[in-house]
Amino acid sequence: DKSHLMTLLNENKTPISEVSHLSEQCAMKQLPTIIKHSNEQMLVTLSAEIKRLVALKEINPNIRNEEIEFLKNQVLSLHKAFANANLQREGIRLIFIA
Repeated sequence: DKSHLMTLLNENKTPISEVSHLSEQCAMKQLPTIIKHSNEQMLVTLSAEIKRLVALKEINPNIRNEEIEFLKNQVLSLHKAFANANLQREGIRLIFIA
């Protein structure tokens, strides 16, 4: 019941806080690698698309410069977003076995 759950939470508050803090530290260590990898993947994907459109534009005049510029702006915007990325804890899941 709810009162039993509250008792369990209060009794385990310190270990829960410690594990939460440790998990946050672990995630913070991983964050730069994740950001770097994501930024690299974005650059590979969008650069390939930009190159494809530029090559296609040479044989197809219906490809507009705006389409290419849009992708270039996307690269810049995403690069800024990755540079400003930070860790945000969304929740913690606790499992008590009775």
